[in-house]
Amino acid sequence: MLYFADAYIQMNRTSDAAPLLEATLEIDPDLALARLDPGIVASESGHNDAALRELTRAERMMPNDVNVHWRLARLYRTMGKKMRQRLNSTKQTA
Repeated sequence: MLYFADAYIQMNRTSDAAPLLEATLEIDPDLALARLDPGIVASESGHNDAALRELTRAERMMPNDVNVHWRLARLYRTMGKKMRQRLNSTKQTA
């Protein structure tokens, strides 16, 4: 199932990947690769808090995985941009 989910992610079909990832995690919640993909799906869907939770869990399980660190860096950059936008809009309305 994980390989099919990964293929859906590669094709930008994250909504098709999500149920396969959930089923994989029900079978084996400690499968490290199954933690990376939900983080990718959440990040691509704009669910940054869920993405951060899954990606940091994947990082603990696979501390030397370059893809995990790259995804985390992208997420942190995205979250930083959104935070700056909120701060700027708050300053403009004040």
